[in-house]
Amino acid sequence: IILTLLVKIPASISNSIKSLTNSAEKMSMGDLEEEIHLNEIKEEFLSIAKILERMRISQKTMLKKLKNI
Repeated sequence: IILTLLVKIPASISNSIKSLTNSAEKMSMGDLEEEIHLNEIKEEFLSIAKILERMRISQKTMLKKLKNI
C-alpha cells in the first residue's frame, strides 16, 4: 500500500503541473479557446488553475471588445 501511494501521489502532482503548464503555454501563444479542466487538477494547485481560467476568460472577453471597436 505504501509503495502504491509513493508512486501515485507524485504522479498526480506531476500531472497537475503538466496540465497547468500546457494551459499556460497555450494561452501565451494566443489560444484562449481551451478551458482549464479544474476537475483534473489536484487540490493543492486548484487556486492557480482557477486564476489561469479567470485570466483566459478575461483575455478572451477583452479581445472580443477590441475587435468590435
